Amino acid sequence: MSPKEENNLPILSVIVPVYNVEEYVAECLDSIIAQDIEDMEIIVVDDGSTDNSLSILEHYAGKDGRIRVFHKNNGGLSDARNYGLDRMRGKFVTFVDSDDVLIGNDIYSRLLPLFDDENLDVAQYKVIHEWHSDHSYINDVTVHTYSDKEEIMSAYLNQWIHVSFCDKIFRASVFESIRFPKGAISEDIATIPQLVKRINSIMVTDIGFYGYRYREGSITTSKPQYSKVLSATESNYRYYSYAYSFPALRNLCIAQYCPFAWNLISLGRTDNKANEVIKKDLFFKINISQYFKYSKGSTRSIRYKAFFMFVCGPKVALLAQRLITGRI
Repeated sequence: MSPKEENNLPILSVIVPVYNVEEYVAECLDSIIAQDIEDMEIIVVDDGSTDNSLSILEHYAGKDGRIRVFHKNNGGLSDARNYGLDRMRGKFVTFVDSDDVLIGNDIYSRLLPLFDDENLDVAQYKVIHEWHSDHSYINDVTVHTYSDKEEIMSAYLNQWIHVSFCDKIFRASVFESIRFPKGAISEDIATIPQLVKRINSIMVTDIGFYGYRYREGSITTSKPQYSKVLSATESNYRYYSYAYSFPALRNLCIAQYCPFAWNLISLGRTDNKANEVIKKDLFFKINISQYFKYSKGSTRSIRYKAFFMFVCGPKVALLAQRLITGRI
């Protein structure tokens, strides 16, 4: 690439995966276009929508030359994001889900100058959860830059850093070796270990806001099914397995991962998938001394479940569920 071509590249790539969101996508795009920076490209990936979404995207592309519309066969959220990553040209990149919005028009212009610090790879901004509902809320944040790997994972486990990739700006170079797992549920959780290994530091800011819409029928609110719960548990196991590599975080890992693993065994049992579940490598393997050390401080229910699953193994946990369901 010539210096002239490089100078013509946008500073920021905004990747928006779209699938059957004709009711919301215009509001989403309006909020991105309203940002007070001109130097960005908006990569909109239509993931095989069967409603009027693509027509809306093409209409917006006709109004704003920064919008680049791509249409592909349906492959899921991860695949659509990866498609955008393969085509981005910005020095920095961010993600916006097509049923969400940016609230405030100076989010990107306030975040980007933070990257004058060459060690900073990620900047997080604030979220309004369940935006546009009667139950919306904002979590308090402490402005802080996390650099040490263990410190970053601790911040994730304590929810000081959000697991979502949508409320952050990243150096594009971070994604040279990172892609989201295609077809996975909880793809953000599954990708965090790769991210943490790759970055130098991440800054939590009090800049806002990303409006996260709670929508019935979306990926995160659909009725649990065995295949989806299995995929989500696999994603969480990647995440907690990496966090478990830091001894100081093992108590948190056991306490937080226990419900996912226990629920998978329970759903597998009721859906006649029990034998498949117990063959999965989705359970910590700890001895009795580790159990007493790392389950300390957990509730009695968590301690019981952790003992059956992680000390005795999933076969024993399955038997325990059959005998004592509802008691722990």
